[in-house]
Amino acid sequence: METASPTGEIGLRVAGVASLASRRRRFASLGYEAFLLVAVLVVAGFILVPISQVFAPGARRIALQVSLTGVAGLYCVLCWLKGQTLAMKAWGIALRQENGSVLDRQTAIRRFLWALPGTLLAGAGFVWSFFDRDRQFLHDRLAGTRLIDVSRSAALEPQDHEHARGQEQ
Repeated sequence: METASPTGEIGLRVAGVASLASRRRRFASLGYEAFLLVAVLVVAGFILVPISQVFAPGARRIALQVSLTGVAGLYCVLCWLKGQTLAMKAWGIALRQENGSVLDRQTAIRRFLWALPGTLLAGAGFVWSFFDRDRQFLHDRLAGTRLIDVSRSAALEPQDHEHARGQEQ
């Protein structure tokens, strides 16, 4: 069932679970997340590039790529265990398991491992949301997770929307 917020965004309510965040907000959060992750990887690169010099010349690049992928995984998994990354907080999105609980370590790792190929294959895992019945990213579908709407407008009950509009006027 589709639900509209006061701003006109459409989210999906799935089987009594909180509304899924709109695709527009999920992609905006993803763009913000990319900037944050690049910053984390640049800082990690300053530390890891000198360390990678201990490897043979042919293995340096592979060692650095594996290390940076590990750093990205660590960043994502640790944030997801708390329910949100900084970008998700900014866009009023939270990550939950299908039953509504915060992710456990195994689910967070599984989500990251599913997201890797979908991201590396020209973002195919994100394009999947245009074809998915619930508009979910492929890695969320496979990992059994959902990006839900936790913005202030989603927290308001329908009668509160009218009350909030009355106060704005």
